[in-house]
Amino acid sequence: MSLQVAADSGDLETVKLLLDHGADANIQAGEHGTALQAAAHQGYQDIIKLLLDHGADANIQGGNYGTALQAAAFSGDQAIVKLLLDSGADINSQGGYYGNALQAAAYKGHQEIVKLLLDQGAEINIQGGHYGTALQAAAYQEHQDIVELLLDHGADVNIQGGNYGTALQAASFSGDPAIMKLLLDRGAEINIQGGHYGTALQAAAASFIGHQEIVKLLLDQGAEINSQGGYYGTALQAAAYKGYEEIVKLLLDQGAEINSQGGYYGTALQASAFSGDQAIVKLLLDHGADINIQGGNYGTALQAASFSGDQTIVKLLLDRRAEINSQGGYYGNALQAAAASFIGHQEIVKLLLDRGAEINSRGGYYGTALQAAAYEGYQEIVKLLLDQGAEINIQGGHYGTALQAAAASFIGHKEIVKLLLDRGAEINSRGGYYGTALQAAAYEGYQEIVKLLLDQGADINIQGGKHGNALQAAVIGQKHQTAKLLLNRGADVQYSVAGAFDVPLLHAPVESRNQTLLELLLVPAAAALVNAPDFLGRTPIHLAATNGDIGMLQTLWNFSPDLIDLNCQDIDGFTPLHCAVKNHTSEAVKWLIKQGAMVEAKDFTMTTPLQLASQLRNFGIFCRLLSEVTEVKMSASELREYFSRFRRKQILLYRNMRDENSIQAMDYQEVVRYFDALSYQLGLSTSDVEERYAECITTLPVQQSIVIFDRKAIPGFLECHMVLPVYLPNDITSSENTSFAIPSSKHVITWIMVKNAKDKTEPQEQQSLRPKIFLSTLEYAEIPRSELELLNYCLQQLEQEWSSICRAAEDHLAQMHEETLDKSGQNPKIIKQHLSDARTWASLEATRSQQAMILQELCKTYNTSAWPYLQDSWSDQDRFKFQKDIEGTYDRIRMQIAQLKQKSRELIYLEFSLTSIAEAQKSTSMNRSMKRLSWITTIFGMNVDLLESNPAWWLYMFFALGTAAVTISVWILFKRNPKLDSVESHFQWLLRKQKLRDEELGIAERRRRTRQFPGSGKKRS
Repeated sequence: MSLQVAADSGDLETVKLLLDHGADANIQAGEHGTALQAAAHQGYQDIIKLLLDHGADANIQGGNYGTALQAAAFSGDQAIVKLLLDSGADINSQGGYYGNALQAAAYKGHQEIVKLLLDQGAEINIQGGHYGTALQAAAYQEHQDIVELLLDHGADVNIQGGNYGTALQAASFSGDPAIMKLLLDRGAEINIQGGHYGTALQAAAASFIGHQEIVKLLLDQGAEINSQGGYYGTALQAAAYKGYEEIVKLLLDQGAEINSQGGYYGTALQASAFSGDQAIVKLLLDHGADINIQGGNYGTALQAASFSGDQTIVKLLLDRRAEINSQGGYYGNALQAAAASFIGHQEIVKLLLDRGAEINSRGGYYGTALQAAAYEGYQEIVKLLLDQGAEINIQGGHYGTALQAAAASFIGHKEIVKLLLDRGAEINSRGGYYGTALQAAAYEGYQEIVKLLLDQGADINIQGGKHGNALQAAVIGQKHQTAKLLLNRGADVQYSVAGAFDVPLLHAPVESRNQTLLELLLVPAAAALVNAPDFLGRTPIHLAATNGDIGMLQTLWNFSPDLIDLNCQDIDGFTPLHCAVKNHTSEAVKWLIKQGAMVEAKDFTMTTPLQLASQLRNFGIFCRLLSEVTEVKMSASELREYFSRFRRKQILLYRNMRDENSIQAMDYQEVVRYFDALSYQLGLSTSDVEERYAECITTLPVQQSIVIFDRKAIPGFLECHMVLPVYLPNDITSSENTSFAIPSSKHVITWIMVKNAKDKTEPQEQQSLRPKIFLSTLEYAEIPRSELELLNYCLQQLEQEWSSICRAAEDHLAQMHEETLDKSGQNPKIIKQHLSDARTWASLEATRSQQAMILQELCKTYNTSAWPYLQDSWSDQDRFKFQKDIEGTYDRIRMQIAQLKQKSRELIYLEFSLTSIAEAQKSTSMNRSMKRLSWITTIFGMNVDLLESNPAWWLYMFFALGTAAVTISVWILFKRNPKLDSVESHFQWLLRKQKLRDEELGIAERRRRTRQFPGSGKKRS
């Protein structure tokens, strides 16, 4: 702020001193927003340069003028405008009262700056600010040269926006006929709607001094005289309200509809009656205005005149037969309007009553005239109405009764309350917004009225109204002393379980953080309220946790620690701990945990506070909750996603010295330093880990499937590593046009076993080792109690991964089956895909076998006598069960892979059969050859039948030669004789079959083929 004050006053030395001492050049405050805007507005060029040199943002938003450029354009300093533009100021930046720099310059009439901005690319029709556009601003300010300049540069004469809607409406309101004519000549639409005044004609009629010439000009140019819109509805109503009698006459003479409805005052008569212009009221009535027409805020002209307090106009309207009891408008009738007016028009109330106004007529906001006068505090009018027979207990209106209205008024009218009680007002009458007078006074905190009502017999615990009862109303209204008074006078907190909106008594002070009021309410009878839910199921503990108010939490807890339910759930299943996490109130989280809140409670979406903290990326609360949970119940992938904002890929879960879970996100070097700080050295290799496990939970480098070795330098220390080759379901790529592809990957598990401190005195061969540190690439994100727990999870995850892979493979084979049938053996790529899939299943089987072998080897290693350290780590029963689990798991996986292999074999057979059929169908000559060959085969079959009787040997020679001769003859006959082709052609014609295309030789035309090729196979010349 000091910098802005110095810049605004032109104190260059002070500005320089402040900047040299680290003042922020862009700090925002005050009417000018920034020091740069202040200097630009005042025209201090040297200070502007200094601020820019010290990093002031030329486009920063704030203050009355939005930006420094707009401030300079408003002030009219062309040099500063140019300096800011040269310094990168956005010429079209929007904000501030004038919207942009061009509008500010146009408003102030700085023609040269307008030209400069236009030359520099200012958008001429840009919208924003009070005047909408630069053209409207210039038209309003009557800068004709700038209006013409903007129009010449392409300003849209009919563009809408800003307070006046269009430039024509702005000029009409200002009253410059030259600009009006210019705009109309340039195509301004005279009846266009928009802005506060709706049309240009209404704006001219509503102007400050009444521009009769402008109104006439617009009418002569075709303005629609009865066009509706804007605040006053019509031009006639606007002129009538403003009191421009000559314009009213002009409009009426030009055909204005005198009873046209619209606008705030409904009609011209009501508008003039409210404004108090007797001459215009008489003029309108003389021209046929309907005296009882209804509309607008005041319903009728009589109600408007009654409220404004012009007795002469009221008499005039009544003399002209205005209906005195007509209902309508905000105040219902004229009598209520007179009783509710700003200064209380007692004479008008008396006049209306004398003329026959119905004193108990109901309607409008206050219901009756008595209630209106009571609320406004007009004691004499209240007396007058009561003396004239007003019914004191009549119900209606916002406050129900006159007594409640008097008790609820802005300053509390005790005398009127007493007057009404003395006149017989029913003290416990119920109705209206507050239900009772006592509740109204309690909410407003009027202690004297509360005392008066209680002394007069008000029921302190009566229910009703918005807030339920008086005590509830005082509490919701934050009226501590009134609540104390009510409690001292016997208010029962048990009657305040819930109000009309189902908000129990203790919720209000907790939500508003009014500890004094809360402590006041925590009386023994309030024990039933500490767990009372509101309509959203929230208890006071929920609200205190949401606000993070430890004082409130402790106050509630100290009152009744045995009764308060820290784990109660709202309608979403949120516990107070969920609420504290959701609202990032870490202190409340700590307090709730300390008092025993369930850290693993789930809401109705099964989300725990820990998971919620993860979703909300609240690292501090996440770590605090993690230290309390027994199970993280999050996968490693979820943890990596959560810690991704730290740009660190290594996640370390560990138990601290207090046996609490803890977590850290580290880069690799931090992991190395962490483990090096322990009592044993791990000898990590940065390059190995980064290359192999960049996206995993922290892992150690491995060289073999299982490595168990003893560091001799540290007796009793073991590092155990296991690498499992795997295929991961997320890496699968397959489609109808590709084979099933899945790249190989690996899972790594490392656990470090150390000697317990209590075993150091035992002989080395009797020392027992226990796993202390686990590192893995699994989705397991817990701190296991033993390596067996981690390995069991590993086995479960492996089976899940295999099942996912096999399901995906089955889906792929189903797609391939459909593709195979669809192509019918005509796509040679399909067989390649089938063969590729078969090789993939073989690879899966090999990996399955390797995994099973590695896990079995691990079991054997734990059982070998060479490692006595490990034998005590697992019990024989656990080891036997794990071995059986391995066998069962991998048998199931083997069967799934075997099914894949079988389905692939079937698909290969299917593809081979379909391909064979397709090839046979494509070759008609082969069909013919096969058919003829079958005939020859039949002959050979006959020979075999003849020789079955075992004739003499010389007959064999005879039959052989004869068979050969017959075969050759038949072949020559079929080869050279076209009769067969002719017979087949006739059969095809009779059966309406098309001639088949011979893929090998073309159309099967025997004659042409035999002419080209002789029997010996040589082509004829």
